[in-house]
Amino acid sequence: MAAAAGKGWQFVQNGTTGIVALESIIVSDTLAIFFDRATNDPLEINGHPAWGALYNLETNTASPLNLVTDSFCGSGSFLSNGTMVSVGGHIPVIPEAQDGRMGIRIWEPCDDPNGVGCSLFEDPETLHMAETRWYDTSLRIFDGSLTGYAALGTVKDPIGNNSNADHPAFTPSIYSPDAPLGKRISNEGMPTTDIARVYHSSVTLTQKGNIMIAGSNPNVQVVNGTKFHSEFRVEYLNPPYMTVDRPQISNTPKKIAFNTKFHVDVSIPSHLRKGSIKVALIDLGFSSHAFHSSSRLVFMEAQLSKNGKTLAITSPPNNRVYPPGPGYIFLTVDDVTSPGVRVIMGNGASPPVEDQGIRV
Repeated sequence: MAAAAGKGWQFVQNGTTGIVALESIIVSDTLAIFFDRATNDPLEINGHPAWGALYNLETNTASPLNLVTDSFCGSGSFLSNGTMVSVGGHIPVIPEAQDGRMGIRIWEPCDDPNGVGCSLFEDPETLHMAETRWYDTSLRIFDGSLTGYAALGTVKDPIGNNSNADHPAFTPSIYSPDAPLGKRISNEGMPTTDIARVYHSSVTLTQKGNIMIAGSNPNVQVVNGTKFHSEFRVEYLNPPYMTVDRPQISNTPKKIAFNTKFHVDVSIPSHLRKGSIKVALIDLGFSSHAFHSSSRLVFMEAQLSKNGKTLAITSPPNNRVYPPGPGYIFLTVDDVTSPGVRVIMGNGASPPVEDQGIRV
């Protein structure tokens, strides 16, 4: 990563979540949603503890969301029309929350950068799952709908139990798939944090191209003064390219059909080798317990114009390669990655949608 030398990898601590962010999902360029169990988090709404929060990635501040059911250890994903759906949860321990095991929570696409006028919808009386799910996993599939599977507590011989988390890793490792065998995982040159991230942590890539890390709480409820207390601090792991001049993408279509060629404008710093270009389409996924539901990475063919100002990109061949719905396009030139641009793959219709593109 010579071209992206910059200041090297860095941890930056900035902001607090107000609730334990055991579930995280990026819902726009500037906003993330966090979910916790319904318990005694310090962030409040309507006179009681909140267990949902809207986090502003620009101001690093959290505001409470009004949930009805307990979202503890649920899952989620986006639909083909860009709507975020959170599913599953647990039996609450506070009277202000309802049983979340059949819960469905909906966040419609929000265009306001600060989330003004946007809210989470939940009506468990009329909208709920067919059966209970706790520790469930979700996945957006080829028709743009959401399927849920697995869970804890719905099988005859569950193996889950309380956490005895210990020995946290304070220095991250990086996986390089192109490196020789035995050298693909390394923490050389990686920074060290002073925040222990153990059970009930979440981590996600952001539109900026850095990694947001939040959460950690191996306790039954919010606890302070223990070896591993409930953690509310947010930190970002910034790659080296965050401190150098970066490529930029502009004039990107908001909706992109499958198996088509489309054009975007680009600005590439002069010191970068333009012969080394990659264009990625990424679903950032729904993070919980440091695991991602629905995350997906597809590299798209791209050709740079002679004047170096336009990219001709070929979209994925069909909705089986990349499920219809939202994603981010990132341009990497000479190991320096641009900020992401949010798009909708497909026609943006509500699920179920028809097959699109070509068979391969």
